[in-house]
Amino acid sequence: MNFYAENLVPELGFLNNRAPIYQADWNGYTATQHKQYLTRKPCFHDPAFLENIRPALEANVRQNAGLKPLLYDLRDELSINTLANPMDYCFCPHSLKAFRAWARARYGTLDALNAEWDTKASSWDEVTPLTTYEIKANEKQALAAGRPENFAPWADHREFMDQTWAATLGRLRDIVHAVDPATPVGLEGLQMPSAWGGYDLWRLSRVVDWVEPYDIANSRAIFRSFMPAHAPILSTSFETDASAMRAKLWRLLLEGDRGVIFWDDNKNRAIDLAAPGLPLTDRGKAISSVLAEIKPLARKLMSFTPQDDRIAIHYSQASIRAHWMFDSREDGKTWPRRFSSYEATHSRYSQARDATVRIVEDLGLHSTFVSYEQIEKGELISGRYKVLLLPQSVAISAAEKKAIEAFVNSGGVVIADNMTATMDEHGKRLAKGQLDEMFRNHPDKATYLNQPPQKSQFANIFKRAGIVPGAAPIPGTRQWRYKQGQSEFLAIMRNQKSPDTTVTVELFKPAKVRNLRSGEDYGTTKRITATLDSSSPIILVLHQ
Repeated sequence: MNFYAENLVPELGFLNNRAPIYQADWNGYTATQHKQYLTRKPCFHDPAFLENIRPALEANVRQNAGLKPLLYDLRDELSINTLANPMDYCFCPHSLKAFRAWARARYGTLDALNAEWDTKASSWDEVTPLTTYEIKANEKQALAAGRPENFAPWADHREFMDQTWAATLGRLRDIVHAVDPATPVGLEGLQMPSAWGGYDLWRLSRVVDWVEPYDIANSRAIFRSFMPAHAPILSTSFETDASAMRAKLWRLLLEGDRGVIFWDDNKNRAIDLAAPGLPLTDRGKAISSVLAEIKPLARKLMSFTPQDDRIAIHYSQASIRAHWMFDSREDGKTWPRRFSSYEATHSRYSQARDATVRIVEDLGLHSTFVSYEQIEKGELISGRYKVLLLPQSVAISAAEKKAIEAFVNSGGVVIADNMTATMDEHGKRLAKGQLDEMFRNHPDKATYLNQPPQKSQFANIFKRAGIVPGAAPIPGTRQWRYKQGQSEFLAIMRNQKSPDTTVTVELFKPAKVRNLRSGEDYGTTKRITATLDSSSPIILVLHQ
């Protein structure tokens, strides 16, 4: 049987027998606020970490390599902390030494760091980032005195730990590839974009060959944007109901997945391991029937090229950090209990980002996330994009500002909602928005909504930019468009489970139309009437 090897490096998480290690630190820290509890075990800057990990990791890979596994997974539900829960790791001597070297390389001079942090360190050895307890106290005092917030002494440490985490994973991947260069190395159970746990999804996408993220706060769409086109992005199916499973697998296939992991535990077995002959359970039979339906078309769909509507959405890790500080104000002293499960449903920044994605989808269009680093390096003016969306992008760098202005000057269109660029990338509030003049001087190209986005506003701006869908949007559905040779393909599927219904598809130009799944030929037309069921798409072949 094909297989993948998972959890090669247990030390990358605090699950199962490692959970008490983290819990003891969390209990001690939240009770006392003492930094003695902020030493991650193991610390990734301790030279002993890789020395201790390497022998077992190499032995494990050597044992599996001859069996040609599908994938290697470094760790399931891995994190600097636990999931994306807030914990100020790591303040051990190894990490502080590395942090000071990192800060010195970044700022250049101690005067520059002091100016940014509003501190008075007289030597680099005195430079120590602030814990969340400490930055919260500073924030409270600043707001009470009417001073602008400055999260830099905290946010820089969070960025440093994001970089530490990504660099560590990259080194571990290199160790695996040195033994087995052929098998992809990746991660399972990835969390939502977060200020915590190392979840800067852009950095993670640079150091792995495949990922299996939980689809929380647009994580899948973000990874799909950042990972190379050929890189496997997988999801896990926990469903037992055949209809729900069918809907999920069709949607994943249309979004570009090349496989699926079916979670098989004692509660929801697909195979009855205790019965003679290992028969399929009811869930196993449901999986079998769904795969039998999907697989004949899957290889064909995988050969299609997705259509790109040239709409970019800003991925800003600096803004994620700033918004976590904003949101956690309402928690008061209980912010340490702002766990992943709570953050997934209460992060206003995630809600704003998701609303932007949904608006684009509801208009029958496709968007792509573009990271802060890609923007700094000129991705916007590469010619790929027509529109840049800035959902709650409160914190940007001077290099991003310059690149966004260059994008508008070259004819690009920008849409922002509010608080845009009012902080720098360190989380320090500025006297004015960095892009204010751009919005004032280019009202035809740069739209500042100063309110939650509306679908009609986006539709009008997209149309002026020359971006239109392949067919008129149908309420409650999503469209996917592909090309192969001279043919175009239009897939339409419901957003939520609902009864089978008849829909009318209005194309914007006549085409010779055939239903790829049923084979029905509609002739040359702009208007097609078809039945859309509750859990699978219609896929139309369009020949001009």
